[in-house]
Amino acid sequence: MSENITEDKLREAELRRLNAQADRENAERCRIEKEELEISRRLGQPWWHMRLALLVQVVFAGIVAGALIGGFLLDHFLKVSDLIQKQQAALEKENDLLVQKNKETESRLEKESKDLKNDKNHLEKQINSLKVANQGLKKNQKKVNQLEIKFNEQIDKFQKIVASLKKDKKVPNDKLKQLVLELEGVKSKGEKSENMKQPLAKKLKLPLRTTPKTISYNEIREMAKKNGFSLPDDKIFGDFRHNYEVKKTDSGEVVIDHATGLMWQVSGSEEAIIYTEALKYVHKLDENKFAGFSGWRLPTIEELLSLLEPVQKSGILFIDPKFGGNQRWIWSVDKYKPNNAWGLVLYEAKLYIPTLNFPYFVRAVRSLEKSD
Repeated sequence: MSENITEDKLREAELRRLNAQADRENAERCRIEKEELEISRRLGQPWWHMRLALLVQVVFAGIVAGALIGGFLLDHFLKVSDLIQKQQAALEKENDLLVQKNKETESRLEKESKDLKNDKNHLEKQINSLKVANQGLKKNQKKVNQLEIKFNEQIDKFQKIVASLKKDKKVPNDKLKQLVLELEGVKSKGEKSENMKQPLAKKLKLPLRTTPKTISYNEIREMAKKNGFSLPDDKIFGDFRHNYEVKKTDSGEVVIDHATGLMWQVSGSEEAIIYTEALKYVHKLDENKFAGFSGWRLPTIEELLSLLEPVQKSGILFIDPKFGGNQRWIWSVDKYKPNNAWGLVLYEAKLYIPTLNFPYFVRAVRSLEKSD
């Protein structure tokens, strides 16, 4: 716009200069005409000779002025034409960029729409599974109550047997002490005390991968079989046994599995969050030294599978009741593809590969150190 204004001013100045020049030429022509008339009168020459000469001068001056104005207008036309071509080229380039950007936007929206559709299907499956699991929970609750009654009856019988053995002097003292210890080690809810180790518990720590990895489902299946883990949804039932210890501190509660050398949060994140927020969540735990420890991180799929039980033990969840029950589907740090990470659904004992923008819960883990 500023260039157009400058060119208009130049054109107006040039026109004023040409008009002034024409005025000067007219004045000069008038003066010459008077002088010629005076000379003609003195010399006695015909007046029309002077008129003819004057006409020739006027025509010549008009041709010169027309040439000057025509050259100026032609130059201005060429400049305007060049400016229009440049603007047209810029508009075409901008239009090409807009077309390309629209194509990229359409492609991205199509991909996001597909991901949302997959997430929706995943969520619908989880909702349906929860409905089925809740129905099963109501049925199982009745069975649990019946088993609890039978268990209490067995405890009463056992106590009577021990009481009678105390009166019977023929029973060796060592055997009697062992029976009494076993009785004292049984809790009212049917759990064994921490002093009574599970007979099949691993005595040596099972080394598990701690670094993130892109891994396929077949690799996970082979790993589960090799370590004796359970994956009930895939009909894999291992013989791995945990060696849990619950530890409470002023800043948090943790579960230590001496069989794997791992320390877990008892609960985890209060809400389901996307993958990037999950990484921020464990980073904050590590910064704040949750439960007095550092080194908190997202678990690998190997570490996560070590939590699975072959049967439901915490309501509808395939996990030890020492852990909280709110975190029903949990993030793993491992990925299947760049935009999909592995996740474990505890009420199905099943692996999923949600997109990174799908919300899952977090249960942070850390490796035990010698100082622990």
